[in-house]
Order: sequence, then C-alpha cells, then structure tokens
Amino acid sequence: MKITNTQSGPRGVNTVNGPVLVEPGATVEAKVFSREREHIEAAGWFTVDGEYTEDDQSRSSAAQVTVKDGDGKDGVYIPSAEFNSMRSAFEQQASDMASLRSEIDGLNAAIGEKDAEIAKLKAGETQTAYTVTETSPGWFAVLDKDGKQVGNKMREDDANAFKAMTFEEQKQLLAE
Repeated sequence: MKITNTQSGPRGVNTVNGPVLVEPGATVEAKVFSREREHIEAAGWFTVDGEYTEDDQSRSSAAQVTVKDGDGKDGVYIPSAEFNSMRSAFEQQASDMASLRSEIDGLNAAIGEKDAEIAKLKAGETQTAYTVTETSPGWFAVLDKDGKQVGNKMREDDANAFKAMTFEEQKQLLAE
C-alpha cells in the first residue's frame, strides 16, 4: 500500500516492519496491519492507497521499506536496530581490513629484507674465499679469508692465472 504524508511536518506510521517516519509530501510503500487503519484515519495525517494486511499474519522478514520523498526519489528505510547491526559489522570489517593492510605492509617489508639478504648471498657466491696480494716486488701470496697465507708464493703471471680460476679450481690447486 502507498501512504502519503499530507501534513507540513514529518509523521510516523506503524508498518508491519516497524515504525516509519514519513517526511512532508513523501509517499511510503509498506505493508500496514489492518488494526492500524483506525489510528491512521483518526489522525488525518495520511492518504492511503491500497489494502491493509490482515492482523493474523506473522511479521515479514523483509525489514526494508521503499520510501519516496516529496521529489519522488527512491530511498530505503532500515529499522535502527538492523542499521546499527549493519554499521557495527561494517566498522568491524573496516578494522579487519586495516589490520590486514598493516600485516601485508609488514610482510612486504620482510620480503624486501630477505631479497636483500639473498642478493648479498648471491654476490658472496661469486667472490672467492682467497685473495692474491703482492708481498714483495714481483712476488704474490694467496691469503685465505682470515688473511693467512695459503700455499707457496708465486710470480705475477701465476697470480693472474690463479685469480681467473673459479673458487673450486682454486681450492683444488691449493690442495695439491
């Protein structure tokens, strides 16, 4: 049924789904129990178009009512208890999303740190544990990572050849 507020101020009407505030000139489409007919007619605040719902019907599970304001724009009325419940759920979801964003940021930072560690480790794989240094004019020594000489001293050509070897080849040569 359609209920239109004919007054200059907002008025309330009891619908099957609970009270609805109807603004001046606005039309509400809602089910209203027949027991409300006497009150609506006695108040003289509304014009009614349509049939009332029988009193013995159970309350509808649909809590939304289509509302048309004075300009004919559609809107939706949601009872305050249901609206508050929806608001609480929305706020909880917003909070959960903020927590997830924070967790994602933390994970991205950890990934960046791990990528940096991996890059350092990969760079370390290409370096040898040995360095070649000139100990006296024309003579070179191979030093381990602790700076201790490994093997015999060698001439510059042999030192350059040693530097060109892979780490595995260097280890094998020094083991001989």
